[in-house]
Amino acid sequence: MSPLLWMAIEDTQLKWCFELGIQEVTVYAFSIENFKRSQEEVDSLMELAREKFRKLHDEKNKIMELGVCIRVIGNLELLPQDIRKLIADAIIMTKDNSKLFLNIAFAYTSRDELTTAVKNILKGVELDLISPDDINEQLVSQCLYTNGSPDPDLLVRTSGEVRFSDFLLWQIWNTNVCFAEEYIIIIQINKNLKWRNL
Repeated sequence: MSPLLWMAIEDTQLKWCFELGIQEVTVYAFSIENFKRSQEEVDSLMELAREKFRKLHDEKNKIMELGVCIRVIGNLELLPQDIRKLIADAIIMTKDNSKLFLNIAFAYTSRDELTTAVKNILKGVELDLISPDDINEQLVSQCLYTNGSPDPDLLVRTSGEVRFSDFLLWQIWNTNVCFAEEYIIIIQINKNLKWRNL
C-alpha cells in the first residue's frame, strides 16, 4: 500500500462522497510495515504527515462547514510526539461533526489491531471485568480500532496490486472488493450515480 494515500482525499473527493451518499470513508495512510523502510524515507513520510495534519488545521473552516469528523486509527504510540499532538488536535476539532466520517489508518496493520484487541480482552478477564464466556465475535469487534464504525461495503485497492496489505482484514469479511490499476480512483458522477476508473 502506498503510504499517505489520504493526501488524495481533498475537497472534491469529499464532495463526491456527499453526493453519492457515502457517510464513512477509511483510507490507509501509513502501514506499520512502512517503518521498515530506510530512515531517510521514514523521516520524509513523517514530515509529509506533519504537513497534511497541519493543513487540516489550516482548513478548519472548510472542514467544519462540510461537517467532516476526522478519526485516526492505528498504534499511535509508534509515532513522534508532535505528530500525535497534531492528530489529537484534528480529532478534537472535528469530534462533534457527523455528516461524513473520515478514518485515517496511520501506523496501522490488521495484525496489530487484532493483537491489541486480544491483549485488551485478556486484561479484562484478568481484572474480572469479563469472563472467558463473554468472548465472542461481537466483543472482538468492539475492541478493534474501528469500534463504532460499520463494516465497509466496498474496498478499493489501487495501484494494480492484488492483495489487501494487512488492511481491515477482520472488517472486510463480507465486503465487495475492487482492484484498480490506478494509484488514485477518480469518481465520475453521472445521472445514474455510477462510478468508473478514469
